[in-house]
This record gives sequence, C-alpha cells and structure tokens, in this order.
Amino acid sequence: MKFFQRLLQKRPGHPAKPSESQKPQKAASLHLSHTEFKLLLDQEISPIMRKKGFRYDGRYTWYGDMENHMRKSVSVFLLKGPAIFRWSVTFDFIPLPSGNRLTYSRTEKSIVAHMYEYPKDWVHSFLGKAEPEAWWYSPCKMTLSGKDQADIIRQIHRAYACELERFEHWHSQIHTLEDALRMVSEKIGPDGAPLYPFLVPSPVYVKAFLQAATGEAQEGRALLETYFLQSRWSDELQQKALQKLDALGSVL
Repeated sequence: MKFFQRLLQKRPGHPAKPSESQKPQKAASLHLSHTEFKLLLDQEISPIMRKKGFRYDGRYTWYGDMENHMRKSVSVFLLKGPAIFRWSVTFDFIPLPSGNRLTYSRTEKSIVAHMYEYPKDWVHSFLGKAEPEAWWYSPCKMTLSGKDQADIIRQIHRAYACELERFEHWHSQIHTLEDALRMVSEKIGPDGAPLYPFLVPSPVYVKAFLQAATGEAQEGRALLETYFLQSRWSDELQQKALQKLDALGSVL
C-alpha cells in the first residue's frame, strides 16, 4: 500500500497542478482526526452497508461473508488530502508477499483487495487523461475537513453515491470464480499488459491464480511465469508462489 501511495507522487503524464484560483474555495473550520473520521463513517455509512450484509471493521472497510472463496468489500481509500470509496473482492487462495513470506487473506482482519474499482474521475486524473478541474471538483471525493460536521457528512454521502450504480453492478456480476476470471481479464489489454499498470496486485498475477483455480492450471502457470519475467519478486518468492499455484487443484 505504501508503494502504491508513493506512486501518486511520481506518476508520469499527470496534469499540472492547478493554481489556487482553479481550486474550489471553501473555508474549512473543522478538521477531523482519523479516529473521528472513522467514527463518522460508521455513523453515516454503516447503516447503509448493514442492509447489504456488510459489517464495518472500524478501519475504513465494510466487508461481507466469505462465499465461494471470495469476500466482497467496500472501503475508504485515503489519498494525499482527499479520500474515495473503493469496491473490492478478496480471494482466500491468492497469496501476497509479506516480507520474505507469502500470506493469505482468509480472515476478517486480513482483508486485502485483489480486484477493485475506483471512481473514474480519479482514474482519469491519475493517468493524466483529465483536466485538473475535473478532479478538484469531482463529487467522488471527500475530505476530513469542512465548514462544519454537516458539511463533512454531505461530502461522505456525495462520495458514496458517486458512481454507486456502476460499482454495485460490478459487484453483482461476480458470483463465481469464473465470473471473477472474466472480470479481471477485462483489466488486461490484448498485449497481456494491465490497462492500469499501477494496480497492486497486478491483474495478471490475480488472473494466473484464478485460471489455476478454475481448471486452467497450465495456462495459469504459464501466465505467472511470464509475469515474473518483468516483476521484482525475489527468486525465492517466485518459487513459493508457483508452488502454491500448482497446489490449488488439490485445495479448491
């Protein structure tokens, strides 16, 4: 996550920072701490998410039950300044590096997003495909500051509602591992490269494990080996990941 956030400061092709006159002018007299912001999110968003069967972990994430080796979640992703909602899916059989080990996301306390969707306004801004004003005035973002608490609450609900139909539709399309394989394949271009190369973990890595989990073991292994040719994984971690992928047939 820290690596991903560092990318926010170094991404190429990002539009020039707007002048002060281009930014929304709003007098912020209330600044919430992260603890206060989490409590406010719990107050405002948790009742909505409970109706969808999601529980709040108190740390910016609402999650559902593990079903078919998948767990759906919605989380608040903190940027440098604003924050956005992110819709995600976690798999209990895809390991990710943690130091010199590979760890799984199988419990409610170890939720990691393997597949996820962000607001298009932010994606376009990140890729340098939008004017600065489009992101500065985007209804998809919220901040920990405002004129008063009511102002921050309005930001929260506005950000949650932003592209809600698209996000819910994305979640609703993923019921099986085959569904997930189809969806992650859409994130990969015809040349085999991720459409959004900053995604961590890479959709290519996720696709390899999904292929192995859905009966395409040889294809999954070949894809993972190809992915490792351009990755920075250590040889030791690469071998561990390949072994875990090979063992999927006897696990699922």
